[in-house]
Amino acid sequence: MEYEKFQAEFQELLAHARQRIDQRTRLGLLADALLTTRHPDLERFLQSFCNETDGVLNADDRYRQIVREIRSKWFGIGRTNITEQHVMALHHMLVDYIFHIESMKHTETATVKAASITSSSVRASGSIVVTGPGTYASSLEAGNSIVIRGSMRGGFLVAQNLIDIEEMGTPFGIESSAKVDNPSGRIRIRLRHPNTVLQVGHTRDRNLTVEYNTVLWEERNEDPNTARGQFA
Repeated sequence: MEYEKFQAEFQELLAHARQRIDQRTRLGLLADALLTTRHPDLERFLQSFCNETDGVLNADDRYRQIVREIRSKWFGIGRTNITEQHVMALHHMLVDYIFHIESMKHTETATVKAASITSSSVRASGSIVVTGPGTYASSLEAGNSIVIRGSMRGGFLVAQNLIDIEEMGTPFGIESSAKVDNPSGRIRIRLRHPNTVLQVGHTRDRNLTVEYNTVLWEERNEDPNTARGQFA
C-alpha cells in the first residue's frame, strides 16, 4: 500500500529531524515535502478518493469521515502542518475501511420474495421481489433492488440501486413514494398514477398526471439543487 511506504519514510525523517533542535519548528513540513517529491502517486490517490463520482460519499459514513479528514488536514494550508498523530490517524482510518470493504465482500446478501405485502415493513440486505398482486400501505427497504411485478399502492420504497414497478399509486391519487439512494441508480415504472413521488440521488419528482413507461435517473454534472433528472 502506497500510504504505508509514505508512513515509513515519514517516521524515519521525523526521527532524524527531532535530533536537530533547529529543525523542530519545521516538522510540520515533512509530510508536504514527502508527498511532493517522493509520493506523487499517493497525492493523486488522496485527490481522487475525495472526488469520487459513484455515490459512495452519500451512502457510506466511513467514507465521508475519511474524506473530511483528508480535506481538512491533507489539502491546502493544512498540509504544511501535518503531525505524526495525523499520519497515524489517517492510516488507521484507511486500514479500517479496507477491512470493512473486504468483510462486506464475504457477506452473503439476503433476498426476500413474496407474492404480496400488506401493511408491513420489510428489510433485506439484498433485493426484494414481489411476484403477485403487489404491495399495499407497506414500507420496503433493500440493499440492492426492489422489483414489484404487480401494483404498489401507498407506502414507501427505498433501494440502493434499482426500483422496478409494474403499476405505482392509484387513480385516486393515494401518495406513494420510491427512492433510490445511488445517484447512478434507476427507477422504472410501467404505469405511474398521479401524486407519486420518485427520488434518485438528489433528484426528486412528483407527477400530477398519469405517466407510462417512466424511467428516472439523476442527471450528472449539474447542481443537485437544480437538476430535475432524466426521463425516458
